[in-house]
Amino acid sequence: MIENELKPMDLGGLIDKTFRLIIANMKNFLKIFWVFFGITMGIALILAALVVGIVLYYNGFEKGLSELPFAMTQGGMLPALAIGIPVFIVLFVVLIIVSLIYYGMTFDLYIKAFLGQEWDFKRSFDSSKSKIGTIFATSMLSSLIMIGGIFLCCIGMFIFAIFLSFAFPIIMYEERKATDAISRSFNLVKGNFWFILVAELIIGLILSAISAVLQVFSFAIGGLAPFIEKGGDINVGVLTAFIVIVILFIVATIVLSIISSAIQTAFFVILYFNERIKQENFGVEKLAETMISDMETSTEEDSSITKDDKDE
Repeated sequence: MIENELKPMDLGGLIDKTFRLIIANMKNFLKIFWVFFGITMGIALILAALVVGIVLYYNGFEKGLSELPFAMTQGGMLPALAIGIPVFIVLFVVLIIVSLIYYGMTFDLYIKAFLGQEWDFKRSFDSSKSKIGTIFATSMLSSLIMIGGIFLCCIGMFIFAIFLSFAFPIIMYEERKATDAISRSFNLVKGNFWFILVAELIIGLILSAISAVLQVFSFAIGGLAPFIEKGGDINVGVLTAFIVIVILFIVATIVLSIISSAIQTAFFVILYFNERIKQENFGVEKLAETMISDMETSTEEDSSITKDDKDE
């Protein structure tokens, strides 16, 4: 059964539903986030170790760092670079693939949650994996369209971004290809452009407020740094405060990244379905599907009971 009544929502309803959906599904979202965060950090560490390893092995640490911009001119490093560059490219491609799957799974999570359907990590992973090419193509086409918007007018990029808002929910739910998803997104947004514009401005302000928290930490770090060492002596108190703020900054960055990512994904999923409900009577259509499914299930159960009675 569909837990959500699938009724049109106003701006307040959209924001309220977004945060309710995030809170209710935070455990599953964190499961996705930490798995892919761990993979991403692992790849980043391998890449960093690869670069440092090449420098240390052939040049020594200090000399290597000082001559790193000219490293490729030194014949002794060419064998290592011949291995290192392909490895770097492979890991970079893997990182892109991981990011695309993460993106698909988060949309799939909130689509299932909005419709009151059960979400499973493995099924979501398989579904997103099968759509990697479409997600990548849509990302590239969307970027080109927005770049084209810059040449048309400074505000053109922003307008095109709004028209592309529903491309990824369409890919994950309607299973359309890149060009079809972009075209459908344009048509849906066109049907209620000003409402969608205001809704995205509001969510943009919320995300900006979250980003402002990190700016406070940045200003504090920048303000304390010059006072750590004075006259050749280390100020222990300032250094301690600096380290504490840096740790808090790292923690805040991770936490706020989780919150921002969840807000963006959940909001666009809800906004997409809200427009389908308004423009296409999606709620009535989905309710009819659910009723038919329930009737079929009930019929199968009745048939099973009748068969058992006859056997007895």
